[in-house]
Amino acid sequence: MQYDLRISDIQLSYLKHHRSTEKGVALLSVLWVVTILSLLAGSLVASQRSSTDTTRQWIYQAQARYAAEAAVHLTLYNLLSHQLQPGSESTEEEEPPIYAGFKLYNTIFSEAGKADINKISEPLLRKIIQGVLDDPQRADAISDSILDWRDGDELVRLNGAERRDYLMADHPFLPTNQPFKSVAELQRVMGMTPPLYMQLKPLLTIYSGQNNVDMAAARPELLEAMGITTNQSRRFFNAGSSRLLEISSRVETPGFSGIQLTSTIALQPGNIREPFRILAWDYTVPGLTEMAAELQPEQGSNNASKQ
Repeated sequence: MQYDLRISDIQLSYLKHHRSTEKGVALLSVLWVVTILSLLAGSLVASQRSSTDTTRQWIYQAQARYAAEAAVHLTLYNLLSHQLQPGSESTEEEEPPIYAGFKLYNTIFSEAGKADINKISEPLLRKIIQGVLDDPQRADAISDSILDWRDGDELVRLNGAERRDYLMADHPFLPTNQPFKSVAELQRVMGMTPPLYMQLKPLLTIYSGQNNVDMAAARPELLEAMGITTNQSRRFFNAGSSRLLEISSRVETPGFSGIQLTSTIALQPGNIREPFRILAWDYTVPGLTEMAAELQPEQGSNNASKQ
């Protein structure tokens, strides 16, 4: 009888211990489930926050883009209605106008005050390149390569490059032996680097059609590259140079990256149906443009270019 009681006590003790273990396992399971659910909830909140920030950034970019477009069109209206006289100096004011919370910085330059990359003479091109680069040998190589790119033959200048040189260097693009279709095409010339291109970009054009530069409308950076110093405010002195303009609008607001719209406009005051014609319309993000070149996929890939 005592033996049976001992067995019953042992069974009861075992059952109590087993139930306690089950409760511990259940508690641990609940804690793991709660932890996993907390992690999932935190991940969902972070993802939602990131999505909200991305959406806010897209909305801002769209608003900034339309603000920049409005600024360019307002400038065009003021020019055509003679409320604004174009000058090749920056028209940015100390206190820029604010539209819908955006600060607008506008500039107007004449394309006649730039060097036409397809028309300027070889000596003028060399002078500009040498004014930008400190290395004379590299400046000569870049100048000759640009001239070889735009001419219609396969004759290689002393420091230049033609199709064979591009193939031997496994360059991603080949010279077209035609006039440049855009200033951005300069990036495809052998030896051109993004920093050098960013220096040359505001000095060059493909729209003026002139083999020289209108010094009355030249922008300060070009005058400096050409070794010309002046303290006089530059203005457009003839009707031709004031009808082919670069109008830029930079939009900024605290907390967001800005956006810049650079347009090339041909004014046609006597044309009632079409008082102006848009030649170029480019959006950039200030700061990022200096970090990467704007290589346009116009000629396709390396293999396509070599066919």
